[in-house]
Amino acid sequence: MSNLLYGSILRQGERVRISVELVNTVTGYLLWSAHYDEPFKNIFVVQDEVSKAIASTLQVKFEQSDLPAFGTQSPEAHELVLKGRALLDKADAVSLTGARKDFEQAIALDTNYADAYALLARVLIVLTERSDLPLKTTLPAIRTAAEKALALDPHNADAWVALGTADESAAPPNIPKARIDFQQALALDPSNAAAHTDYGTILPLKQNFAQEQEATLLDPGNAAAWNNFAVSAQDLGNWPQEIQAVEALLKLDPQDVDGAFALAFAHQQLRQYDQMVAAFDLVKPVTPVDREQVMAGRLTYQAVRDAKLRPQAFEALKALARHQSNLDVASNLLQLYLALGDTTPALKLLRSLCPADPAACSDLAISPIYESLRGDPRFKRLAEKYTTVTVQ
Repeated sequence: MSNLLYGSILRQGERVRISVELVNTVTGYLLWSAHYDEPFKNIFVVQDEVSKAIASTLQVKFEQSDLPAFGTQSPEAHELVLKGRALLDKADAVSLTGARKDFEQAIALDTNYADAYALLARVLIVLTERSDLPLKTTLPAIRTAAEKALALDPHNADAWVALGTADESAAPPNIPKARIDFQQALALDPSNAAAHTDYGTILPLKQNFAQEQEATLLDPGNAAAWNNFAVSAQDLGNWPQEIQAVEALLKLDPQDVDGAFALAFAHQQLRQYDQMVAAFDLVKPVTPVDREQVMAGRLTYQAVRDAKLRPQAFEALKALARHQSNLDVASNLLQLYLALGDTTPALKLLRSLCPADPAACSDLAISPIYESLRGDPRFKRLAEKYTTVTVQ
């Protein structure tokens, strides 16, 4: 990429101020810049003017498919989608719920807005991972939104990604169909970070690692991409790489409590016990449940270092188990039981977690987290049923 477009939009009431610069990344020279002060209702007119100016500066002719296509003539609906996209990059349930409302309101304003349907499908998927919203009962809504987006715009890459994730998460998972969906998304938009991250989850581990790394390079500000990269590094046992990925994730989203759990596990494998416990000081939980997770996590890893604290840690886990219908809590609770060597409740959790979220169990046979369960026949049966990720 030899040219980069920078821009900012400031809205004040019913007017917007837009600043745009086109810079040659090789020479650092400013090729073109412009400022627009327009009524908000003219935002799509400004979009067209910017596209034409860039084409003129670069002396190229854009095909229609090269031009930004937002799929709506409603500035208000488009603004809601932009707000929702910003919230979708966050990992906490409050932000994700806000994004869902934004996309639903955009659809209410324009029932033919393909991007809004595609992103609604996407946020519903993430909410099943980050809240009490159950995946099993939400899958039909996810699929409906993705298919509506594709009916309106068959070239909508985000919709293909959502459909692929729905196919991957079905019971039983339809991996061949998901593979086709993700490949279609990448053919339409090779720079779509979500397509790389989600496609990676159904590939052999080394290919998965490459896909997740590519997503972080394409979109360094994408917290989900860093999260998936950290997971693949963990599955490979690459602890320094996992630590680097999680630290990047927490800089983007300090509220992501899952990052503390991943960081603590990686430091434990390296026998860096002070850093292991300190991982929970790096996050800023917002909800009461997240605060409870952080408290239980810190106490559990303190008990890993100091056995006298094990009774208090188990009491904390017993209290946290009240929230295990939240799949995110269930996954972290499972990790804490295993950190304390208590395999019985861990197996019980897995037996309820895997049917509820098959994708979360796709790495059972290879993830280092489950090392202490390898010899248990009950775990072997689960691994045989749910594992879809292979090393090669």
